[in-house]
Parts: sequence; C-alpha cells; structure tokens
Amino acid sequence: MQTVITTQQVRPVTIDKSELKNYQFRKDEVLTSKEDIDQRWRDLNRGMSLGNLHKVPVGLVFESAEGELIKLEATIWAVTIKSILLKSGRLIPISCIHEVIV
Repeated sequence: MQTVITTQQVRPVTIDKSELKNYQFRKDEVLTSKEDIDQRWRDLNRGMSLGNLHKVPVGLVFESAEGELIKLEATIWAVTIKSILLKSGRLIPISCIHEVIV
C-alpha cells in the first residue's frame, strides 16, 4: 500500500528556486481526489496569469522522488497538460505538486 503525504501532516522544507536543480520529482499523482486535482489545475492557471501579467511569484509545494515535501516561490510562465514551466526554465511535473499558494 502506498503512503500518501499531505501538507497538513508534514511541514515542507523551504528552498530557494536556485536549489531546484538538486531535486528529482515524484512521477505518480500525489493528490487522491478529483476535486483536489481540479483545484490544483485552477490554482496553477491563476498562478500563470499572475506570473505573466504581473510578474508575481506563487508558492509551490511539491514532492521529490525521495518523498520529501519541498516548498518554493517561483513565477509560473506556462502550464501544459503534464507540467509547468517556471521563469527559470525548469519544468515541474504537475502530478507531483501538492499545493499552489496563490
């Protein structure tokens, strides 16, 4: 059985966006409900609008391949079906993102 980590149970480690290159991302979906997945999609698109129109960074909480929760602030430039593109040029798979703090 797979363990599900939520941001309410474990405090994420906050990193600077320059440290993102040191992490690999979890491959499978971290959210369990369709409602949470839909809300994440809405939040990502809102974050992309803020990033493109106002250059405002958002908070992202994602899960690394090692199972560690990571939090960072970054500007979202694009949202695709499978990943987000940050201003820094780094791609993050949407499936590993627990929370978008807009």
